[in-house]
Amino acid sequence: MDGNGNWDLNSLSTIFPHSVITHIISIKGLDSNDIADKPYWKLSNSRSFSIRSTYDSLERVMTNVKRCRRFIGQSPSCPCCHEFAKTTIHVICGCPLATAVWTNLIPSDCSFDFFHSNLQDWMCSNLVADHIHPVLNLRWSTVFTSTPWQLCNNRNNWVFNGHRTPTESMLHKCITWARYYAESGVFQNRETSGNGFSSPVCWKRPDVGWDNGFERLVIQSDSLEAIQRLNATSAATDVHALVRAMDRLRNAGWATILQWIPRDANKLADAMTKFDTSYDLSLFAAPPSPLQPLLASDCSSLM
Repeated sequence: MDGNGNWDLNSLSTIFPHSVITHIISIKGLDSNDIADKPYWKLSNSRSFSIRSTYDSLERVMTNVKRCRRFIGQSPSCPCCHEFAKTTIHVICGCPLATAVWTNLIPSDCSFDFFHSNLQDWMCSNLVADHIHPVLNLRWSTVFTSTPWQLCNNRNNWVFNGHRTPTESMLHKCITWARYYAESGVFQNRETSGNGFSSPVCWKRPDVGWDNGFERLVIQSDSLEAIQRLNATSAATDVHALVRAMDRLRNAGWATILQWIPRDANKLADAMTKFDTSYDLSLFAAPPSPLQPLLASDCSSLM
């Protein structure tokens, strides 16, 4: 990167092919004026932690019982303990694979209720628990939150790959992530929203337009989610650094209008951006030969 925080395209071109450079320049570099990176809750659209989003996610766990109900499985029994996997809570709590981890984590005064609750009561009671773990010195809700994810990963790795992480290693992972959650303040994050999106974007202001006094720009994109995220009132605090930086750029001394163009109607423009590899403004006196079929297709669709 150069001294202004922009990608040095000349240097990148001597090392990487065009397809790799396209991906690299879509990643925004460091910006001292931007807010610091922070974790967010992936399971909810608001990117804020909620019991409902966690419960809904666990309800989607595809147990063998659900597979048999949909006629895509042969046995409803648990492949790990060979007991009847009647509910989702068996997968993340009742199975001996999970019980071995929970037994070493939960405080002794809640062991009975912990293993004898239905899924909704189990989630609610543990996620709102504010008491401090007597050994780990962490809120129990934080310790609890980090564990089901690790248990599911371990279970899938065992069922599909034949690899099982020892209980001691599982405990270390759960506690490590719990400490990370506690230090990062992920459960206090209330400023982010929306889902992630991926779209190659060259992070470079349009020098030609700016320098020639074009103060009203129409910016087109075939990514509806990108348009919605940039038009959102929360764009300035979006979880993605690129969105926050684009929002600051839009608030500069010009007016910008974001316009969504359906992908089927944007094939020619999309092909032209990929056709040229100079990363600068390119003017074509005539349509390049590889793009003429797309141009003809666009013309025929307008008739």
